[in-house]
Amino acid sequence: MSVVFLAMAVLTGFFLVRLPWPNKLRLCRHDVLRVSLGAGIGLAIASVVAFVVDALFGGNATLVAVADAVLFAAALGSFLRFRRAVACPFCARPGSKADWPVWTAALAAIASAVILFCLFNAMNPYGEWDAWAIWNKAARFVASGPNWNQMFAPSLAWAPQDYPLLVPGAIANFWMASGSFSTVAPAVVAATFLFGAAGALFGILDLLRNRAQALIALTTLFGAAAVIRMGASQYADVPVGFFYLAGLASFCISDAFPDDRHSWWLAGFAAGCAAWTKNEGLVFIAIVVLARVFSSWRAGRIEADWRRIGLMILGAAPLLLIALWFKTVYAPPNYLFTEPQPLSARLGDVSRYMTVTVEFGRQMLTFGGWLVPPVIVAIVYAWLMGRTRESRTGQRTALIALIAMTIAYAGVYVMTTKDVNWQIDTSLSRVLMQLWPSAVLVYFLYVRAPEAKCTTRAWTKR
Repeated sequence: MSVVFLAMAVLTGFFLVRLPWPNKLRLCRHDVLRVSLGAGIGLAIASVVAFVVDALFGGNATLVAVADAVLFAAALGSFLRFRRAVACPFCARPGSKADWPVWTAALAAIASAVILFCLFNAMNPYGEWDAWAIWNKAARFVASGPNWNQMFAPSLAWAPQDYPLLVPGAIANFWMASGSFSTVAPAVVAATFLFGAAGALFGILDLLRNRAQALIALTTLFGAAAVIRMGASQYADVPVGFFYLAGLASFCISDAFPDDRHSWWLAGFAAGCAAWTKNEGLVFIAIVVLARVFSSWRAGRIEADWRRIGLMILGAAPLLLIALWFKTVYAPPNYLFTEPQPLSARLGDVSRYMTVTVEFGRQMLTFGGWLVPPVIVAIVYAWLMGRTRESRTGQRTALIALIAMTIAYAGVYVMTTKDVNWQIDTSLSRVLMQLWPSAVLVYFLYVRAPEAKCTTRAWTKR
């Protein structure tokens, strides 16, 4: 039964995304992008419903089910009523095709990802450490009703208690609405974010580049086996990576369709969802706003973009306010701000900088468990394809935000009050996972796309 409410949440998000980017009542190839982005938005809304019902109404499970049904009906009704006769704006751009070798590789990557996800989940139906110690544990408290805030008891301080509740809230919503604490719900939520990120990556590159480029990017995403393992482990790093990707992709849509303002609020909403998913998302909001302001200034269009940047901030506001409400009213402070060790001593320790730099470089080279380091593959492919001639503001925003987030993460490791080597060993691979979908997007935006109609023979001659 929980899967039914999860499907309702995904469809609610899909209908909401289809309102500004409609296509009458029929489906088109761009609905892959719409449903992928909508899936994450729908789960975010479901998590807010569970949290608000707990905070204001004592965790009434019936009220959660009713709220889910009302939101679904409202989204469906709006979709049917207001956008019936409007054509898809994305279909104005010419489509493209890809040859069978590219399709074969992509379909093999997708099939392998599905099989591996199912195998990992079968071996660990409750997820790995972070899943049952943090996210699913929090979901059980949120779904427990009036006593949900016992999750902040001092006896449970052995695990972080200040992490936002998007993932636990979404799982708890489906548990409360269905009346069952099934292990299916967290597994399906994890799969939705993992394969939603893949769909969003494919959809945006199919729209802005061509089908072959989108399929190659999809194959690259799943080529890092660690992505599938972490997704099946039910970590929140995959969902936050989904929202990073969704936010940055939305900026690129605004470049392709200059008159479209809807992508701006969607970029902001995705950033707000990232803040409601993990603490790192709060940093992402600040970075992505500054990156967009800088990119607009460099392009000489800052005056034209001010109102749209404001629209982006308004889009981020609802989920950001929910996250701040949770942190200021309920959650204890983060350990970075409670440990007695002075910050100045940590910042002045040169060895910390050396350790972090070396480990970032080493794990970036080995990330994903590739037979050949992905950096080498990326360099060779870029050399063969060349750089795209397009240099757009949204694409530059995505690149700046990606670099800035990497630097910010490195700074957190320098400032940590824990042992630096232990912190890196236990978390850096997951941090890189957060950035991996966005890194794949940015890379394939800057690398020239192969010709859509190239043949196997033409590639062999080349």
